[in-house]
Amino acid sequence: MVRGMKQSRYRQWKWSGIGVLVVFCTFCMTACGVPAPPAKPLSSDDTPITIARKALPTITVQPIHVENNLSHLVAYPGGQMSITIATNPNALCSLIVDYGRGIPSHSPGIAPSTADGNGIARWAWRVDGDAHTGWWPLTITAMLPNGAKTTSQVNVLVAFPPISVVSSQTNLTAAPHGTMALSIATAPGATATLVLNYGPGRVTKALHTGANSFGIASWTWRVDDTAVAGTWPISVSITLIDGETTSTQLYMTVL
Repeated sequence: MVRGMKQSRYRQWKWSGIGVLVVFCTFCMTACGVPAPPAKPLSSDDTPITIARKALPTITVQPIHVENNLSHLVAYPGGQMSITIATNPNALCSLIVDYGRGIPSHSPGIAPSTADGNGIARWAWRVDGDAHTGWWPLTITAMLPNGAKTTSQVNVLVAFPPISVVSSQTNLTAAPHGTMALSIATAPGATATLVLNYGPGRVTKALHTGANSFGIASWTWRVDDTAVAGTWPISVSITLIDGETTSTQLYMTVL
Protein backbone atom coordinates (compact mmCIF):
# COMPACT_ATOMS: atom_id res chain seq x y z
CA MET A 1 0.00 0.00 0.00
CA VAL A 2 2.70 2.41 1.02
CA ARG A 3 4.79 1.37 -1.92
CA GLY A 4 1.96 2.08 -4.29
CA MET A 5 1.50 5.55 -2.86
CA LYS A 6 5.21 6.32 -3.27
CA GLN A 7 5.14 5.21 -6.88
CA SER A 8 2.07 7.35 -7.51
CA ARG A 9 3.75 10.38 -6.00
CA TYR A 10 6.92 9.70 -8.01
CA ARG A 11 4.89 9.56 -11.23
CA GLN A 12 3.20 12.93 -10.39
CA TRP A 13 6.57 14.63 -9.68
CA LYS A 14 8.08 13.11 -12.81
CA TRP A 15 5.33 14.37 -15.08
CA SER A 16 5.29 17.77 -13.37
CA GLY A 17 9.05 18.16 -13.97
CA ILE A 18 8.66 17.11 -17.56
CA GLY A 19 5.89 19.67 -17.97
CA VAL A 20 8.01 22.45 -16.56
CA LEU A 21 10.91 21.50 -18.84
CA VAL A 22 8.64 21.44 -21.90
CA VAL A 23 7.24 24.88 -21.04
CA PHE A 24 10.77 26.31 -20.52
CA CYS A 25 12.04 24.93 -23.85
CA THR A 26 8.96 26.16 -25.67
CA PHE A 27 9.53 29.64 -24.23
CA CYS A 28 13.18 29.71 -25.28
CA MET A 29 12.44 28.52 -28.81
CA THR A 30 9.64 31.04 -29.17
CA ALA A 31 11.80 33.88 -27.87
CA CYS A 32 14.70 33.04 -30.16
CA GLY A 33 12.55 32.56 -33.21
CA VAL A 34 10.44 35.67 -33.02
CA PRO A 35 11.59 38.15 -35.74
CA ALA A 36 12.21 41.79 -34.84
CA PRO A 37 9.25 44.06 -35.42
CA PRO A 38 9.39 45.88 -38.77
CA ALA A 39 10.78 49.42 -38.74
CA LYS A 40 8.16 52.06 -38.43
CA PRO A 41 7.95 54.08 -41.65
CA LEU A 42 8.80 57.78 -41.32
CA SER A 43 5.82 60.04 -41.16
CA SER A 44 5.74 63.72 -42.01
CA ASP A 45 6.27 64.43 -38.33
CA ASP A 46 9.41 62.28 -38.26
CA THR A 47 11.21 64.04 -41.17
CA PRO A 48 14.84 64.90 -40.18
CA ILE A 49 15.30 68.55 -39.26
CA THR A 50 17.62 70.48 -41.60
CA ILE A 51 19.23 73.61 -40.12
CA ALA A 52 19.40 76.32 -42.77
CA ARG A 53 22.64 78.32 -42.78
CA LYS A 54 22.15 81.98 -43.47
CA ALA A 55 24.50 83.19 -46.21
CA LEU A 56 26.87 85.93 -45.07
CA PRO A 57 26.50 89.20 -46.93
CA THR A 58 29.19 89.88 -49.53
CA ILE A 59 31.24 92.96 -48.69
CA THR A 60 32.38 94.87 -51.74
CA VAL A 61 35.10 97.50 -51.86
CA GLN A 62 33.97 101.06 -52.46
CA PRO A 63 35.49 103.21 -55.22
CA ILE A 64 38.45 105.26 -54.02
CA HIS A 65 37.71 108.95 -53.62
CA VAL A 66 40.61 111.40 -53.53
CA GLU A 67 40.02 114.29 -51.14
CA ASN A 68 41.47 117.03 -53.35
CA ASN A 69 41.12 119.76 -50.73
CA LEU A 70 43.29 117.68 -48.37
CA SER A 71 45.87 116.63 -50.97
CA HIS A 72 48.95 118.35 -52.40
CA LEU A 73 50.22 116.58 -55.52
CA VAL A 74 52.61 119.18 -56.96
CA ALA A 75 56.21 119.40 -55.75
CA TYR A 76 59.81 119.51 -56.94
CA PRO A 77 62.45 116.80 -56.38
CA GLY A 78 63.03 116.70 -52.64
CA GLY A 79 59.78 118.57 -51.98
CA GLN A 80 56.71 117.36 -50.07
CA MET A 81 53.54 115.77 -51.45
CA SER A 82 50.46 114.53 -49.59
CA ILE A 83 47.20 112.76 -50.37
CA THR A 84 44.03 111.84 -48.48
CA ILE A 85 41.54 109.27 -49.76
CA ALA A 86 38.19 107.81 -48.68
CA THR A 87 37.38 104.10 -49.06
CA ASN A 88 36.09 101.19 -46.93
CA PRO A 89 36.87 101.29 -43.22
CA ASN A 90 39.93 99.17 -42.34
CA ALA A 91 40.90 98.61 -45.99
CA LEU A 92 44.63 98.14 -46.61
CA CYS A 93 45.69 100.95 -48.95
CA SER A 94 48.91 101.42 -50.93
CA LEU A 95 50.49 103.87 -53.37
CA ILE A 96 52.80 103.28 -56.36
CA VAL A 97 54.61 106.04 -58.28
CA ASP A 98 57.88 105.96 -60.24
CA TYR A 99 58.34 109.61 -61.35
CA GLY A 100 59.27 108.47 -64.86
CA ARG A 101 62.29 106.44 -63.73
CA GLY A 102 60.80 102.99 -64.37
CA ILE A 103 61.25 101.87 -60.75
CA PRO A 104 58.71 102.49 -57.96
CA SER A 105 59.54 104.98 -55.28
CA HIS A 106 60.40 103.50 -51.87
CA SER A 107 59.94 106.70 -49.92
CA PRO A 108 58.98 105.77 -46.32
CA GLY A 109 56.06 108.18 -46.53
CA ILE A 110 54.21 106.05 -49.10
CA ALA A 111 54.30 102.78 -47.17
CA PRO A 112 50.95 100.88 -47.07
CA SER A 113 48.39 102.37 -44.70
CA THR A 114 45.16 101.01 -43.17
CA ALA A 115 42.08 103.18 -43.51
CA ASP A 116 40.57 104.26 -40.20
CA GLY A 117 37.05 103.49 -38.97
CA ASN A 118 35.66 106.16 -41.28
CA GLY A 119 37.51 104.80 -44.32
CA ILE A 120 40.10 107.62 -44.40
CA ALA A 121 43.75 106.98 -45.30
CA ARG A 122 46.46 109.66 -45.47
CA TRP A 123 50.05 109.90 -46.71
CA ALA A 124 52.69 112.64 -46.66
CA TRP A 125 56.03 111.97 -48.32
CA ARG A 126 59.16 113.55 -49.77
CA VAL A 127 59.57 113.28 -53.54
CA ASP A 128 62.70 111.36 -54.48
CA GLY A 129 65.65 113.66 -55.19
CA ASP A 130 66.32 111.99 -58.55
CA ALA A 131 62.70 112.24 -59.73
CA HIS A 132 62.24 113.51 -63.27
CA THR A 133 60.16 116.61 -63.82
CA GLY A 134 56.78 116.13 -65.48
CA TRP A 135 53.35 114.61 -64.89
CA TRP A 136 53.44 111.04 -63.56
CA PRO A 137 50.69 108.53 -62.63
CA LEU A 138 50.14 107.68 -58.98
CA THR A 139 48.25 104.38 -58.53
CA ILE A 140 46.16 103.88 -55.39
CA THR A 141 44.97 100.41 -54.32
CA ALA A 142 42.49 99.54 -51.55
CA MET A 143 42.05 95.88 -50.50
CA LEU A 144 39.58 94.36 -48.02
CA PRO A 145 40.35 91.42 -45.70
CA ASN A 146 38.26 89.15 -47.98
CA GLY A 147 40.60 89.91 -50.90
CA ALA A 148 38.28 92.27 -52.79
CA LYS A 149 40.20 95.29 -54.10
CA THR A 150 39.95 98.28 -56.34
CA THR A 151 42.40 100.76 -57.84
CA SER A 152 42.34 104.39 -58.86
CA GLN A 153 44.88 106.66 -60.52
CA VAL A 154 45.73 110.33 -60.27
CA ASN A 155 48.56 112.37 -61.79
CA VAL A 156 51.25 114.10 -59.76
CA LEU A 157 53.41 116.94 -61.04
CA VAL A 158 57.14 117.04 -60.37
CA ALA A 159 58.13 120.62 -61.18
CA PHE A 160 61.45 122.38 -61.39
CA PRO A 161 62.43 123.70 -57.98
CA PRO A 162 62.07 127.35 -57.06
CA ILE A 163 65.10 129.61 -56.88
CA SER A 164 64.03 131.98 -54.14
CA VAL A 165 66.31 134.62 -52.63
CA VAL A 166 66.71 134.41 -48.85
CA SER A 167 66.69 138.14 -48.18
CA SER A 168 68.05 137.96 -44.63
CA GLN A 169 71.23 136.28 -45.91
CA THR A 170 71.69 138.31 -49.11
CA ASN A 171 73.59 141.50 -49.93
CA LEU A 172 74.05 142.33 -53.61
CA THR A 173 75.31 145.90 -53.29
CA ALA A 174 78.96 146.71 -52.65
CA ALA A 175 81.95 148.71 -53.93
CA PRO A 176 85.06 147.10 -55.46
CA HIS A 177 86.90 145.10 -52.77
CA GLY A 178 83.64 144.97 -50.84
CA THR A 179 81.81 141.77 -49.91
CA MET A 180 78.59 140.48 -51.41
CA ALA A 181 76.49 137.49 -50.33
CA LEU A 182 73.62 135.52 -51.80
CA SER A 183 71.51 132.71 -50.36
CA ILE A 184 68.75 130.91 -52.24
CA ALA A 185 66.18 128.26 -51.40
CA THR A 186 65.86 125.46 -53.95
CA ALA A 187 65.79 121.64 -54.17
CA PRO A 188 67.74 119.77 -51.48
CA GLY A 189 70.95 118.23 -52.85
CA ALA A 190 70.91 120.26 -56.07
CA THR A 191 74.13 121.73 -57.49
CA ALA A 192 73.99 125.52 -57.66
CA THR A 193 76.15 127.74 -59.88
CA LEU A 194 76.43 131.52 -59.66
CA VAL A 195 77.89 133.42 -62.65
CA LEU A 196 79.04 136.99 -61.90
CA ASN A 197 79.31 139.80 -64.45
CA TYR A 198 81.20 142.96 -63.44
CA GLY A 199 80.38 145.01 -66.53
CA PRO A 200 81.19 145.27 -70.24
CA GLY A 201 84.51 143.79 -71.18
CA ARG A 202 85.05 142.20 -67.78
CA VAL A 203 85.65 138.48 -67.41
CA THR A 204 82.72 136.57 -65.89
CA LYS A 205 83.31 134.48 -62.82
CA ALA A 206 81.52 131.24 -61.83
CA LEU A 207 81.03 130.12 -58.22
CA HIS A 208 79.75 126.61 -57.40
CA THR A 209 78.09 125.22 -54.30
CA GLY A 210 75.52 122.63 -53.29
CA ALA A 211 72.14 122.97 -51.61
CA ASN A 212 71.93 121.43 -48.15
CA SER A 213 69.22 119.08 -46.87
CA PHE A 214 66.92 122.08 -46.42
CA GLY A 215 67.52 123.26 -50.00
CA ILE A 216 69.63 126.28 -49.00
CA ALA A 217 72.61 127.25 -51.20
CA SER A 218 74.84 130.19 -50.25
CA TRP A 219 77.75 132.17 -51.69
CA THR A 220 79.95 134.92 -50.27
CA TRP A 221 82.50 136.71 -52.46
CA ARG A 222 84.65 139.84 -52.72
CA VAL A 223 83.91 142.26 -55.55
CA ASP A 224 86.76 142.52 -58.06
CA ASP A 225 88.70 145.76 -57.93
CA THR A 226 88.21 146.08 -61.71
CA ALA A 227 84.44 145.94 -61.46
CA VAL A 228 82.63 148.72 -63.30
CA ALA A 229 80.18 150.75 -61.30
CA GLY A 230 76.60 149.97 -62.25
CA THR A 231 73.92 147.33 -61.96
CA TRP A 232 74.83 144.11 -63.68
CA PRO A 233 72.95 140.82 -64.27
CA ILE A 234 74.09 137.69 -62.51
CA SER A 235 72.89 134.18 -63.32
CA VAL A 236 71.91 131.44 -60.88
CA SER A 237 71.49 127.93 -62.28
CA ILE A 238 70.40 124.74 -60.56
CA THR A 239 71.31 121.22 -61.67
CA LEU A 240 69.08 118.49 -60.24
CA ILE A 241 70.30 115.04 -59.25
CA ASP A 242 68.95 113.55 -62.49
CA GLY A 243 70.89 116.15 -64.55
CA GLU A 244 68.02 118.49 -65.44
CA THR A 245 68.77 122.19 -65.09
CA THR A 246 66.90 125.41 -64.50
CA SER A 247 68.07 128.97 -63.98
CA THR A 248 67.06 132.50 -63.08
CA GLN A 249 68.57 135.95 -63.38
CA LEU A 250 69.28 138.40 -60.56
CA TYR A 251 71.09 141.74 -60.38
CA MET A 252 73.96 143.09 -58.32
CA THR A 253 74.98 146.72 -57.95
CA VAL A 254 78.62 147.82 -57.95
CA LEU A 255 79.06 151.20 -56.28
